[in-house]
Amino acid sequence: IAALDISERKKEEFAGMKPTGKLIPMTFEISEKEQLDELLTVVRFKKSLK
Repeated sequence: IAALDISERKKEEFAGMKPTGKLIPMTFEISEKEQLDELLTVVRFKKSLK
């Protein structure tokens, strides 16, 4: 996640989240197009891991 082209704020939020079981939650509040682009960047990354 740290290497992705997303905002530093979102990276810091993710780093500070506590795991839920084996998963670390990452939430997005979409109100601007740039935020949607960040979400799609993370989704593409997650899909590439499979």
